[in-house]
Amino acid sequence: WVVRGRHLVGVPKAHQPLFVPPREETAAHAKALLSSWKKNTNRCGMWTRDCVKRYQIDGESLGLMRAHEADPTQEPLRRIFAKGTFPSDNNTLLSMFPDIKAGDLGSCAVVAVGDNVLKQGRGEEIDAHDTVFRYNSPMRAFREDIGSKSDVMYWKMRNNEKDYGQEGQAADKYYMWKDSSKFIEFGKKEDWASMTFKGKPILWAVLGGESRQMWEGLYLKYKADRKLKSGTPAGGFKFALDVLASGLCRRIDLYGYTAQGSGKYFKRASLMKPVHISGLEHWVYREAQAMGLLCVYD
Repeated sequence: WVVRGRHLVGVPKAHQPLFVPPREETAAHAKALLSSWKKNTNRCGMWTRDCVKRYQIDGESLGLMRAHEADPTQEPLRRIFAKGTFPSDNNTLLSMFPDIKAGDLGSCAVVAVGDNVLKQGRGEEIDAHDTVFRYNSPMRAFREDIGSKSDVMYWKMRNNEKDYGQEGQAADKYYMWKDSSKFIEFGKKEDWASMTFKGKPILWAVLGGESRQMWEGLYLKYKADRKLKSGTPAGGFKFALDVLASGLCRRIDLYGYTAQGSGKYFKRASLMKPVHISGLEHWVYREAQAMGLLCVYD
């Protein structure tokens, strides 16, 4: 590729429509959530041992809707377990979740797959963080730009995505999954029983929690404002919000998140689908940055 300044020339261009900022009411929804996250450092955006105790044993709502009695499997905690059942013994249940609390992960880097990480040489900078979150995407040929430290690995595995998990990638501390259905599909039965993957604990986002309140509410309101028929959050957007909503990091730096919806760093021709409104998602990152919640490197 030809490099001019900080931009790569001669690569496919993203097909994202011109972004129009959200209307005042929609913007206020997002800003209010971000503000509440900033104020509440003891929030529960992921199922840690402490959050499970607060919800399941102490009866704290955590702002979640309780399931209808007719369908208890829809309770947020039960939904991450195979068949919606978990141990009745509280000590056994708690032992299945990471024992980490607010701020314990220190400075965090969240590395997505946008090609704007290329030619930046930030690999060492990324690895200098206390905790690095990343996908199980190709790493070997890109370490100068994306680093190699992998404390928390978001395990992406689909039948039609063959690029992920092909280099023996492994997390040093924890794994994350998009949802339990993927874990149940690709994990082993012994993994389901222990709630581990490759011998490591799993960090589960709280379904229906504050992260979802952000991306679901924002997209619904924005689509209504703009009279859009389609639009769905990108996986990377949910990933970043899950980390932010968890409160487990004292500092968050985002890498590989692009406002242009360009290609993946390891497959430049694979552009972000227009159904993902990258401008809107990047608007959230900028608002969060203005509040001191994170920094985005693009």
